[in-house]
Amino acid sequence: MKFVQRVWALLNVRPEETQVVQLVLLLAALNGITRLLGYTAAYALFLDVLDAQSLPLIYIGSSIVSTVVSLLYLRLEKRYSLAQLLIGQMALLLLTLVGYSLGLGISTNRWLIFSLPLYDGVVSALLFMAFWNLLGRIFNLQQGKRLFGLVGAAQELATIVVGCFMPLLVLGFGTVSLLWGAAFTAAAALVVLLAIIRRVPAVHLASVADEADEVETVTGAMPAKRKWAADPYLVLIFAMYICFGLGDYFVDNIFYARVEANFTNPAQMAGFLGVFAGIVSGLSLCSHLFLSGYVLRRYGVRTIILLTPLLLAAITSIFIFSGLLSASMVLLFWLAVVMNLTRQVTDAFDNTAANLLYQPLPATIRMRTQTTIDGIVYPVAGGLSGLLLYLLTNYFQFDSLQLAYVLLPLVVIWLVTTIALGRIYPRRVQQALRQRIVRGGNGFIPDRASLEIMQQHLQHPHPGAVLYALDLLATHDLAALPQCLPSLLAHPTVEVRLAVIAQIELLGSPQLLGLLEQALDTEPDDRVRSAALRTLSTLGGLAYSERLHEGLLTTNLQLRQGVMVGLLRSGELEGILAVGAQLAQLVQSPDVTERIFAARVLGESGVASFYRPLLQLLSDPVPSVQRAALAAAGKLQQPKLWPLVVTALAKPITRSVAQTALVAGGATTLPALTAAWGAAAADPAWRIALARTCGRLHRAGASTLLLAALDDPDAAVRTQVLAALYQSGYQATPGERPRFEAAIQAELAYAAWTLAGIVDLADDAALAMVRDALVASLQQQQLRLFHWLGMLYEPTVIRRVRDILAPTLTPVTTLNAEQRAYALETLDMLITADFKAQLLALYDDQAPMPKLTKVAERVPQAHLNPAARLHEIITGPAIWLTPWLQSTALYNAPAVAGTVPQALATALYAAVSAATNTSNALVQESAHWAAHHFPILPAIVETGSAAD
Repeated sequence: MKFVQRVWALLNVRPEETQVVQLVLLLAALNGITRLLGYTAAYALFLDVLDAQSLPLIYIGSSIVSTVVSLLYLRLEKRYSLAQLLIGQMALLLLTLVGYSLGLGISTNRWLIFSLPLYDGVVSALLFMAFWNLLGRIFNLQQGKRLFGLVGAAQELATIVVGCFMPLLVLGFGTVSLLWGAAFTAAAALVVLLAIIRRVPAVHLASVADEADEVETVTGAMPAKRKWAADPYLVLIFAMYICFGLGDYFVDNIFYARVEANFTNPAQMAGFLGVFAGIVSGLSLCSHLFLSGYVLRRYGVRTIILLTPLLLAAITSIFIFSGLLSASMVLLFWLAVVMNLTRQVTDAFDNTAANLLYQPLPATIRMRTQTTIDGIVYPVAGGLSGLLLYLLTNYFQFDSLQLAYVLLPLVVIWLVTTIALGRIYPRRVQQALRQRIVRGGNGFIPDRASLEIMQQHLQHPHPGAVLYALDLLATHDLAALPQCLPSLLAHPTVEVRLAVIAQIELLGSPQLLGLLEQALDTEPDDRVRSAALRTLSTLGGLAYSERLHEGLLTTNLQLRQGVMVGLLRSGELEGILAVGAQLAQLVQSPDVTERIFAARVLGESGVASFYRPLLQLLSDPVPSVQRAALAAAGKLQQPKLWPLVVTALAKPITRSVAQTALVAGGATTLPALTAAWGAAAADPAWRIALARTCGRLHRAGASTLLLAALDDPDAAVRTQVLAALYQSGYQATPGERPRFEAAIQAELAYAAWTLAGIVDLADDAALAMVRDALVASLQQQQLRLFHWLGMLYEPTVIRRVRDILAPTLTPVTTLNAEQRAYALETLDMLITADFKAQLLALYDDQAPMPKLTKVAERVPQAHLNPAARLHEIITGPAIWLTPWLQSTALYNAPAVAGTVPQALATALYAAVSAATNTSNALVQESAHWAAHHFPILPAIVETGSAAD
């Protein structure tokens, strides 16, 4: 059993995938045998009765029939699930193979034989289309990169085995009997297909179930299904397959023309074709198993799709050059064989990558695109090739060399198309990643008619509609507001009346103040009355002295606040002096409520020159007063207040309000923040608060401060500094890239160590707490890596990838498996550094052990027993280890020490004792507890006696 597991691991198949992969491999093998037997029988019988010059007619016929069948398939897929369509296809294939076998057993009719290659082309298209549609529904993009090559290898391996025995099969049973063999393997494939369908729920969904995906835009605002022809990605895929089809059939025709000239006996020809197919499959198998996966991982989809046109261009050029030099017929024959061999091997090789091109498309568009290409575009290209070849060979009498003259420019166009497609592929993957994360909308810019409608909505009974209309008018039609506001002062909703008063204050219209004063007499709500008094004080000042004097003397603090704030804002000396006298008394008042009231008045005034009373309030012994003063400091934004505000960051009870105030202060707070960093050297919590504040400032000076703090010795502080630097939008300069890349490699090394700990403790239930702490630490490492990457590469793209892959943000579920595949593919294309393989492995969805194998390739990790692993955690550097992780290790150390040899237990005790002197309170307390509960060991007793 372990041997089988090792084999699957060697083939890069994960445990949860093995059952489905086994069935898929078996289906691939049966499909390959069915296609080989049908192909060999069809072309051997055809070339025996007819000749190679008739092949263009087959291409044309196959094009017409395949197109009709595919159009029918596209209509059926709107009504039936993929499972039903696949079963129908396989059953139809089985019935037609049996029919051909029976028919040719009775009579070798010329027209029946003529239809065999035509039928073989349709069958190949149907099998290919059905099989890859199935794989596209079963596997996501990343699974496809791992498994498509293996699936292709299974198909090629089956073809090799059968191809090698083809001469014996033909000799023993005859050419027609090959069709009976194809029918038998088709029946077996149908059984395997049914087994797959039972295990994969996704194939039971009808295509219309994915219809919502189609409304996701492909080229902009218009839905994809309406504007697919304008999507350059789809157009380039279609163009690539058209070029592929044209080149494929031209190479085929050149090859069969040379084969016909060298073989005259049908049995010899069938034997050669069978052996040739076996050789092709052998080379394809090698490329699938040993080359394609490496090229895909190392160079990606963009490179692998270039191989076929590049190699064909080179070999076609050699063929033409040899023909021009009048080379022998034998040389031209073998060059044609090499050309077709190369085409078929690289066809099988880049088939994996070509099918990955469909994966960024929404599910329904993906299936329809693949069906359209396999069933219509490629056959139509074959039909065009057939028509062109028929004219060239039958009317212009072109030989194989002259056909190569036409093939060469086709291959060049093919090459240019694949280059363009490779450039657009990364953008399409990012779009697929973005579609389910980002939803945008266009801003509303009203015209005159819309503004008139907004004015009518001011009378709407729903307050939300009124507030929205008021906001739009204030933004786009400010001149119309003075005529609209008076009637709204009597609106039944408090929020609307408050918004109207705020607009009056912003407009500064003296003519509206009289209406506002009248409204005060009937206004029942204190909030509205306070706002009205504030506006009267600000705009009218002493012109309303009698009413304002009453407001200053009232015991209603809310009304008094409105008057005092307004007078301070008014700028009139008499009003300011009156308020100042009251504020002086309030600041010195023994009543906490009055001191808080004074802070609120100062803050609401927004006048930075009235900051002095806040100096005393910021140092008030009562936390609630301090918080009110901090909030006021954030509104005044007076630089002379920032040193006291920064000091408040050190206290948990005032930290949040102080941070909000400092962020509001912007760049003016940077000197105070910089000065405080040195004072916070002994307080990690204070440094964390400083880092968070700097991150929210989005200022160059803050980035400079954070860069200097990236090497902080405390793990929690360093993590927060990194997060803050990333949050600030900082991008590394070319000179800083080596430092950042070295930091990423250090993070990956620590991640490998953490994974090793998770693996070592996986089977010990008593140490589950430590293992959970290691998992939490690993998740923090993964998040930190995204912060580093976001400062090296495109931050918007990295943020989208992080939102999908970071386990602390998005749990790994089957619901986001496809998006995770897109995210990993985006990282694969974006990152150019040599640590890419380890980074991708860290975020891949697999068990800790295989993940550790890949992540630790450069930093091998030793396997340790639980006691040794706990010793490493306890004595590890604080620059990496979190206090919680070390505390869990200390808590479990006494229990583990009683189960290990004395030498190891003694070393564990020494580590616990040393931890009692650490500076972190949590670790220190845990160490004292562990030392107190440690089992009595002889070595410990002897040490204690010697000390006495």
